[in-house]
Amino acid sequence: THHMTRATTSHTRSVSGAGGVRLEVHERNIGAPQTVLLVHGYPDDHTVWNPVADLLADRFHVISYDVRGAGGSTAPSNVDDYRFDKLSGDVAAVLDGCLGAPLDGRGRTRRVHLVGHDWGSIQGWHFVCDDSLQIDGVSRFASFTSISGPHLDAVGDFLHRRGPRPPSILTVIDQVTRSWYVGVFQLPWLAPAFWRADFSRRSWPKVLSAVEGVPAELLPDDDAITRTQANGANGVNLYRANMMSPIMDPEPAHTKVPVQVLVPIRDRYVSPALAIASASIGDDVSFVPVDGGHWLPLTQPALVAALVTDHIVGRAGEIRP
Repeated sequence: THHMTRATTSHTRSVSGAGGVRLEVHERNIGAPQTVLLVHGYPDDHTVWNPVADLLADRFHVISYDVRGAGGSTAPSNVDDYRFDKLSGDVAAVLDGCLGAPLDGRGRTRRVHLVGHDWGSIQGWHFVCDDSLQIDGVSRFASFTSISGPHLDAVGDFLHRRGPRPPSILTVIDQVTRSWYVGVFQLPWLAPAFWRADFSRRSWPKVLSAVEGVPAELLPDDDAITRTQANGANGVNLYRANMMSPIMDPEPAHTKVPVQVLVPIRDRYVSPALAIASASIGDDVSFVPVDGGHWLPLTQPALVAALVTDHIVGRAGEIRP
């Protein structure tokens, strides 16, 4: 939903995802040895990452793509077409399309560094725990940076007050009031009607500016608002396809991938308490509090790019050039 901030060349390609869904993929600095994959949230598309992608592309091969239902990618009408297994198939197709074979010339898995925001982060947690995204027991991801999107099974444990450090009733109530929209999104007609209304068109830039602190030069223009309206109406299916089962009946999940969780302490949707609820899922999960709100990729792109780079270099064993 936003403009390019610097003149980094972005190459566009089309990839066939799970079930033949067409995915629009964007790449920068294709020849770089290390790859970073950026996955956007709701109701955004890949453009939310442009300020961060431009900075990371100084050093890394950067891939961003429009998740099914968003931007230039196909928007299936069936709710089941937005389930996690389809989303995992999509990300595998994106990696294969951009990197070629999943193995390098020496039989090692080509591993990439994953960064997710909002629903992109919820997907990211699923990806790093998903056996279908492993090759010979090794995850296709070398590291994961999560921003404002917890693991849904951890959300379920949190709301049921389970786990090593169960939250207080008040902490749970605080989070439920922040997540009021999740219930609304289960109603099939209401959220799409809201997003397609003129009210949304007028109010969305004001919310980003006044409430979230997005700088004026990154606020959406008319075309971007039109895309956001469509993203919002279609992307409701992500909630409807995936949210209720893990919240009602959470299952154990685990990853060996090193995870860095950026915790914006002024996030209006994901409380810090919920953000740290994913701690028990990984063997190596670290938390970085950030003085900011929900849309960190737009409000603090330089900080996000620096923290992603630090995590790649420090935790995931990149050799400094």
